[in-house]
Amino acid sequence: MKNRFALVFLLLLLTWSGVVKLYAQTDSLLNEFRKTPKTASNVPKLLEISNRLADLDIDIALNCANSIEQIALPPAEFELQCKTLITLGKIAKVSGIYDESNKHLYQALAIAEAHNLIRIKIVCLYEIGDLSRCIGLLDQSLQYLYLSRNFAHLHKINQEFPQLYDRMSATYYQLASPNYNPFEIIIIPNQTELGSGKNLPDDYIELCKLYADSALLFSELNNNTRTKLSSFNTLGAYYRSKKNFQKAIENFGKAIELAEQIGSKTDLPNFYTNIARVYFEQKQYEKAIQFGLIAFRLADTMNITVYKSTAADVLRLAYMEISDYKNALTYQHIEAGAREEMINRQNWNTISELGKKYQTEQKEKEIQYQKNLLKVKNTQLFTRNIIIGILIIAAVAIIISIVIFVGRNKKLYAAYNIIAKQNEELNRANTTKNKLISIIAHDLRGPVGNLSQGLKLIINSKGKSELMQDFIPMLSEQADRTFNMLDNLLQWVRNQLQNSAANLQPRNLYEVLANCIAVSRKYANDKNIEIKLIAPETLIATFDTEMITIIVRNLVSNAIKFTNNGGTITISASQLQNQVMVEVADTGIGFQKENMLRITNKSDYYTSYGTNDEKGTGLGLKICIELIEKNGGTLQVKENSPQGTVFYFNLLA
Repeated sequence: MKNRFALVFLLLLLTWSGVVKLYAQTDSLLNEFRKTPKTASNVPKLLEISNRLADLDIDIALNCANSIEQIALPPAEFELQCKTLITLGKIAKVSGIYDESNKHLYQALAIAEAHNLIRIKIVCLYEIGDLSRCIGLLDQSLQYLYLSRNFAHLHKINQEFPQLYDRMSATYYQLASPNYNPFEIIIIPNQTELGSGKNLPDDYIELCKLYADSALLFSELNNNTRTKLSSFNTLGAYYRSKKNFQKAIENFGKAIELAEQIGSKTDLPNFYTNIARVYFEQKQYEKAIQFGLIAFRLADTMNITVYKSTAADVLRLAYMEISDYKNALTYQHIEAGAREEMINRQNWNTISELGKKYQTEQKEKEIQYQKNLLKVKNTQLFTRNIIIGILIIAAVAIIISIVIFVGRNKKLYAAYNIIAKQNEELNRANTTKNKLISIIAHDLRGPVGNLSQGLKLIINSKGKSELMQDFIPMLSEQADRTFNMLDNLLQWVRNQLQNSAANLQPRNLYEVLANCIAVSRKYANDKNIEIKLIAPETLIATFDTEMITIIVRNLVSNAIKFTNNGGTITISASQLQNQVMVEVADTGIGFQKENMLRITNKSDYYTSYGTNDEKGTGLGLKICIELIEKNGGTLQVKENSPQGTVFYFNLLA
């Protein structure tokens, strides 16, 4: 007796050390869950944490899963909605809240069917089948499992076979149980396995092993440790039913070892209970009590009601056999309380009715489909001969017509293509010419007129040096602006007419940016604007030097134009993976994003006045867009917090 108590105490001590480790792992995952923002983008991560928590503490996992359900998901994220509902259903099933599990799984199935999510539908069907098994509706369980298997075969989705076959083996094991008394004869759906066609317990137990071995094989191929764990447990149960106790304990032991390796704690009470049952059947009641106590302590720690009930049942029977009636009575009360709690959580009728309704709907859909198919075939048979005759005659006529038509029109078609291409080029050139004349007439008339009037005043000033000092800087500025305007016009015309390609080569981008700033600094100084350059001096990018110079010069010119006196312009460049990002940011009056649509419209020439009433042609940004695209990038715009605009584009590194 003392040895027995010492051994039990040692086992409990080992169990307690495992519980301490379990609490530490649970706290770590729970803290990670709490720190993760509860947003739609983080739902996959939150689901993963909840699934890992389900292996450690099912109540905490259920609370986490319920909090995920409160996160608003985008309406079009149907697959993510289904995965969330499936996770809720699976965790509720392990918790013994079968009606909640049933509700979530059917919701996921409805979404999957509505949006043709085949793989999600397969998962929903075998999870509903497994739920039906848990509550004893084995006929309904088989119907769903075979529906799932048929869909998986039809669509060649092999990844789901490990879990599917694992659940089928568990269902056949329960069917083979002598305690199972079905209300109606169970017929294996669409099956001729074992070749008997009879529904005998021996058939079921062999099908249990067949599917457990298949699940184990697929688990090895797909590296699915969770399913491998369950398959070892099912094979252990199979060998126990065959009275091969050594094989049974060997497989249960593999399940426990693997569960410890992957941290799947919630299954451990079940595995230890199964070992206790093996020792009980061998009449080794002391060992049955030892493993039963481990199972009960673990189940009680993790508050898994169904495993508390099964462990308490084994302990009650074992204590009865050794005439320890006090402990037997204690665990009988515990078992009764656990079963009562499970019954209060369950709603069997709703689950059964939903299952039958779904199966009826599936049969009605199949019947309607067969009727429609038969109708189509009859119609096709009636018209086929007539259509074949007409097609033969039409084919002969068409072939003759094609031969004649091709012979006559081949040359005409080639000439037409040449004329059409030439006409397109002429229209484009004419349009470009008209636009150019209009722009020159409108935008160059003012600056050239100012130059002319200024020169006349200087000529008539007759040596008035003060007047010349006032006018010469102004005329110089007008000349510079007119030159830049002409340069932009010529560059735009060249792009339109020649459609020249970019000479893309790896070059030092910092040097090009520095040169552009040096050219633009005079105009910036006129408005007391500071220009900064932030970029590595060794930054290399792939681009056309002339094109990038024109792009940066125009963007800096625009920034100066729309920045108030005393402002700041920052040019920055940095490498991000295989791209180089270039930004021109100012602290000016800002830029409306909707104006980008007008700039990208080739028939619209949008311009506006600067902070000192500077006028432009409306071509600068158009040229930038076209040249950046030739360099493999895209021009974009955003607000510069707290004030101003940022134009940015990307180049190849």
